[in-house]
Amino acid sequence: LCNTSVATKFEFRHALIREAAYNSLLRRDAINLHSALARIYDAVAGELYGLALWHGRDRELAEDAVQEVFCRLAGGRVRLPGELASPRAWLLRCVRNATIDLQRRSPRQASLETAQCELVHARGWNPERAAEIAALSTAVAALAPKLREAVYLHAYAGMTFREAGAVLGVATFTAASRYRLALRRLEK
Repeated sequence: LCNTSVATKFEFRHALIREAAYNSLLRRDAINLHSALARIYDAVAGELYGLALWHGRDRELAEDAVQEVFCRLAGGRVRLPGELASPRAWLLRCVRNATIDLQRRSPRQASLETAQCELVHARGWNPERAAEIAALSTAVAALAPKLREAVYLHAYAGMTFREAGAVLGVATFTAASRYRLALRRLEK
């Protein structure tokens, strides 16, 4: 589905920026809070948006979920854990939860036509494979949200099954099972 080395390069390139920003945020350093949030946003907003989009299949919903998480962080309405094993996983989980909450509050039909084109080629567009990408996007959009999330976190975000399980709030084995089940359904 994707080149996981791209995700690894992305992770490495932004690791130092995010680490410093996360540390400032966790210390709740009032002077640097907004600067820290801006750096975190710049480093991971695309990834957070991607997960929300893959879950909800709605651009507006995905944008709202990411915005809600950062507004809560900026306003101090989020209780930050003292120590985070993976701040990235914690933020992804926050966005996932915000997406689910927004869907519950205002249920609306997922906009497949507008979102499906983004599901597969969010990492790069290859016009020569447009028909194949369109078919795969339609198949991905048809998967259940739990399966789409597993594919996104493992294949696109480059997370291990353990990390994906932490984001999804499930066991490592469950995250791996969801991913494999999604692949089997996509192969059909």
